Parts: sequence; C-alpha cells; structure tokens
Amino acid sequence: MHPAPRPQGVAFLLAQVGTEVSRRFGERLLPLGISASDAACLRIIASAGPLNQRHLAQRLGIVPSRVVALIDALERRGLVERRVGSTDRRSRELALTAAGEAVFARLREVAASHEAEFPAVACSGNTGA
Repeated sequence: MHPAPRPQGVAFLLAQVGTEVSRRFGERLLPLGISASDAACLRIIASAGPLNQRHLAQRLGIVPSRVVALIDALERRGLVERRVGSTDRRSRELALTAAGEAVFARLREVAASHEAEFPAVACSGNTGA
C-alpha cells in the first residue's frame, strides 16, 4: 500500500511555514522567560505608550478577560505596571517598568534575528510536514 500523497498547495505550504516560524520564535523567547502572547503585549505597550486593557485587547484581537490574565502575569513578574490614567484618574493605563523595558530591548534583538532567519525557513522546505 502506498502512503497518501502529501498536500502541496500554496495555502498548505504557507500554513506549514507559519507554524514552523511560530515554533522557532517561541523557542527563541524561552531564554527571555516570556511567551509569544507576552511578547505581543510588551510590543504593543512599548509602541503605543500608556494604554488601558480594553485598548490592548482590541489591538491584540482578543477578549478583555484574556488580557487581564496576561497583564496580571506580566505585572507579577515586574515587567508591566498599571498606573493611574493620565486623562482619567478612574482608569488605569499599562506601562512597561524598567525591567519590562530591558526585556523589550532583548525581545527586539531576538525578533530581528528571527526575522533574518525567516527566508531560510521558507525556502528550506524544512517545515516538519
């Protein structure tokens, strides 16, 4: 009996490359002690400046209750803090701490290195499929 042919369509191959690139990025984040979700939060907070959890949830495309858990974990680690809002004292804004800024600087280096590797992954055909 012959093995079933492997799908080779462009959409399938792009999905496989995306999976492999995501896996490798996750591995690169391990030494920083953060996940891809943590990295996304840090990047948005760093680039958007102080913003509230509702706006972060919108930017991430996830439900606000999920953001609460992400920020709670980042806050416990001392990477993010909730501050009194600059325009509304009743609200809280998210900002990176000094430790968060340091991790974000390292994250940028990891991301740049990862980005440089992407063409090699895409062209190698080594997507685990």
